[in-house]
Amino acid sequence: MHWISFLFLRLLLIIIVLPSSVYAEEEWTIDKYKSLSYARVSGEVIHGDALNFFIGSHENCEMVYNSFTFVTYEKPGDIYQLEGKNIPIKINGEDLTAKVQSVSPFLSLGFRVSFSLGTYPLKKYIYHLR
Repeated sequence: MHWISFLFLRLLLIIIVLPSSVYAEEEWTIDKYKSLSYARVSGEVIHGDALNFFIGSHENCEMVYNSFTFVTYEKPGDIYQLEGKNIPIKINGEDLTAKVQSVSPFLSLGFRVSFSLGTYPLKKYIYHLR
């Protein structure tokens, strides 16, 4: 009987402490591949989501390409028809359009959809993001 109360208290402690210690934290990856530098941050809720910024030295680092990925665990049979389409989205209250670059299976659980927000002059885009 004593071990049952010990087990119960232990489970109660786990139930109380675990949710308060679980949180998402932004962790940026900044790296370079050949003439391309990039910054990437993973999504805080769904594994596989990411926000990306790419800057190419072949453009004298004056342009930035912005993209993001979205993972869905839904499995609609017609999801591939989105490729190449422009989808209206809202980011921080601003109405934008994102072009679907690709749709690919993700961990055999769903799909990852890659979106392009376009290429912009770097200096103007930095001020826009502020």
